[in-house]
Amino acid sequence: MMAAGGWRAFLGTILYSVLERRLRVAIVLGGIVFALMLAGWVSIGLGLV
Repeated sequence: MMAAGGWRAFLGTILYSVLERRLRVAIVLGGIVFALMLAGWVSIGLGLV
């Protein structure tokens, strides 16, 4: 019983770290895309003015 609980905690920790890493990557990529879009809108706005 103790071993099963340990394995579950071990797998849970691995799964959490993987999800956290993916989430961090997604946030970084989202930020980059958002910054590029913002830069594009600003350049378009400056071009129109």
